[in-house]
Amino acid sequence: MSYLADLFSVEGRVVLITGGGSGLGYHMAEGFIKSGAKVYITGRRENVLKQSTEKLNSIGPGTAAYCAADVSSPESIKKLVAFVESRETVLDVLINNSGIGGGDPSVSHLDSIERIQEVFTNSDPTNWDKIYRTNIWAPFAITIAFLHLLGAAAKARPGEGRGSVIMISSTNANSWNPYMSLLAYNSSKAALNLVTKTLAAKVYTHGVRVNTLSPGPFPTDMNDPTQEEGMTNPSNFHRLPMGRAGNADEISGAALYFASKASAFTHGADLLVDGGLGLVQNGTNRITP
Repeated sequence: MSYLADLFSVEGRVVLITGGGSGLGYHMAEGFIKSGAKVYITGRRENVLKQSTEKLNSIGPGTAAYCAADVSSPESIKKLVAFVESRETVLDVLINNSGIGGGDPSVSHLDSIERIQEVFTNSDPTNWDKIYRTNIWAPFAITIAFLHLLGAAAKARPGEGRGSVIMISSTNANSWNPYMSLLAYNSSKAALNLVTKTLAAKVYTHGVRVNTLSPGPFPTDMNDPTQEEGMTNPSNFHRLPMGRAGNADEISGAALYFASKASAFTHGADLLVDGGLGLVQNGTNRITP
């Protein structure tokens, strides 16, 4: 094996990806399967998980399996842990990818105090509860629940970057642009970044690493390219420094880095994979009211 191949190798590593049946989660699962890893995916939609697992196993026969679970449910998390424990003694990589958006009123055209009050009075706290539970509490709870398997992986092969937790956040965690209609989502991702730092500060003595991967505009179910104001819509590419949306290889490459020996000295970091969106999103890149 060449130096480069060894440095970034994840061959034989055991990976769990929440929300792995579609979107960025599926892209990363496919990237790991192509790189020789064994991948478990989870999510709420069993039919989607089944179809995705079949596609993954067509790439690497016998290397993918799924467990349907709701990451916002303590009982589902216990079920997920039991599922992985029944098949593995270690977990080399945990990718907390599950997340939800929506629930925010439009915050465009805030041209008066009355309009601001109208918009935010109609903000449903139930939606905020769901977003925060899924985007913050769930990644925290799942990481804690799998610490024993992550620690076992790190201890079994020290210095190889095993026992890696990857939190999928968002470039929008750093956005205070008043024209971005994602306040609940953005603030939940900002909170996730702090949770990641806190976990990283607590678990390093056990060899477990915790890092954040913050994607920008990638076409997914949550980022529909047909949405007129979205950054995955080609009509808005001129607002992005790279002039386009991201693709499957680009999110997979970042995840493979955090999962491999190449990142064994990287801990508590936040890697933006956003085509430069973070450079402009609070300034020139804004939707004109």
